[in-house]
Amino acid sequence: MKCPERQNPSFFVPRSGDMVAYYEATDKKHFSSDRGIPGSKFTDPKLSCLEDIVEMLIHDGRNLYVDDDRNEFIQQHNANPNAFSSSCRYLKIETSGSLGAIHAADLTNDTVLDVVRTKPGVPCSLVTTVQQQPESQIAVVVLADHDITHQPFIITAFPGVPTKPIADERIDLLEGNSLTVQEAKNILGVDNFWINTRLAR
Repeated sequence: MKCPERQNPSFFVPRSGDMVAYYEATDKKHFSSDRGIPGSKFTDPKLSCLEDIVEMLIHDGRNLYVDDDRNEFIQQHNANPNAFSSSCRYLKIETSGSLGAIHAADLTNDTVLDVVRTKPGVPCSLVTTVQQQPESQIAVVVLADHDITHQPFIITAFPGVPTKPIADERIDLLEGNSLTVQEAKNILGVDNFWINTRLAR
């Protein structure tokens, strides 16, 4: 017999305390039609928030307590194995979206990037403006388990495959400022990393 509360999407999106602002920012980043907000966006009009994603997973019969599609992302969709955390699980869903991320290698070194914190409590992202974003027909849902209750909860969901975010205090210290791709390479010590994109207004 299934526990009724475990069929309630909000059970997996605990909007309380510090998580209220985090989830609001996550919904805005990945479900909003605002072209100026950076990041990948769901484009299916039936999806407007994380709870809609959970409802889709429940409808598809996915087990949010044990399922993990990381091997499928790596083997079938060329996701970087280093993009996956051992403390998270990754579920694949099929739905339409736009991809708001690009490799630094695909930009010229003089491209200007903005340093933006897109969600409270997470590292800053590097952001550039583009004229268009590629489409995607798959998305990832990232879950973690509560340390004490072991209750799974959604961390985020977005179109595309898992990517390794920039997490560098030196970049965080530049929040609200701009730098070039070359300057970011010099700071990070690598030539390729993910950059969020936003559409030109």
